[in-house]
Amino acid sequence: LGESTGILHGNRILNNHAKSGAGIFLYEGAPTLDSNTVLSNTSTNLGGGIYMFASDALLKGNTISGNSANTIGGGLDVASCSPTLSGNVLSGNSARKGGGIYLWYSRSVLTNNVIMDNLASVDGEGSGLWIGGSEPFLLQTTLARNTGGDGSGVMVTDAGSTPTALVMTNTLVADHSIGISVTAGSEVDMDGVLWFNTPVKVSQSGATVSVQHQYEGDPAFDADGYHLTAGSAAIDKGVPAGVLTDLDGQARFGSLPDLGADEYWPAGYPKYLYLPLSLKNTASLH
Repeated sequence: LGESTGILHGNRILNNHAKSGAGIFLYEGAPTLDSNTVLSNTSTNLGGGIYMFASDALLKGNTISGNSANTIGGGLDVASCSPTLSGNVLSGNSARKGGGIYLWYSRSVLTNNVIMDNLASVDGEGSGLWIGGSEPFLLQTTLARNTGGDGSGVMVTDAGSTPTALVMTNTLVADHSIGISVTAGSEVDMDGVLWFNTPVKVSQSGATVSVQHQYEGDPAFDADGYHLTAGSAAIDKGVPAGVLTDLDGQARFGSLPDLGADEYWPAGYPKYLYLPLSLKNTASLH
């Protein structure tokens, strides 16, 4: 999609091969990608699932899974643009750097996204998320079980001579060797975070890191690996962030939001039910 404002909704894009952007390649424009499945695509260079260059697209409710890139951005490679990412699940993707997402020269806003079970290669870094030369905002993010490379779930560094300034609010970080690695000159400001089974929470050298309202405990994920269950230590531990719903469109309620992309709803509370559309032939009623 070049210089496009089109919409891709409800598609399955799978088992494709390309040098870059094996599943989808977005160049300039601002298209909307909504409720698509981008699965098992393979790039010999950049962006196994999706490669975005100079495209301020909206990605909402997509599943980006099992994609691979030889170099960067196994699931998603965002380059020189500031797309909006909301309610996406990136899982099981792999690359040398940025197994889930590779984000460079970007001011993106990422809300209610799940980045889990992604992989960086042995000599890589940022198994879940690699961020360089950027100023992104991550709201209500779940980072779980990303592995490989230098052990960092999130790598925060410069790109050329441009450092990164990252803001993370209401984050859940589970099962990483190193939660966040920050190189000299870059900044991370975290407010609201649950750490679980992450021996090194933040690795930094010459960087500026601020962490407020942090907790340790078991997120007690459901069988899918990211929804919360009743015993979760993430429940009601967030800070007000202006995010009114979770990745499923369920309202965030209570005195404080839950940490991560999902909001736990206790048994007995009403939930949205998405029923199939039913059409009647009203002519027969007259």
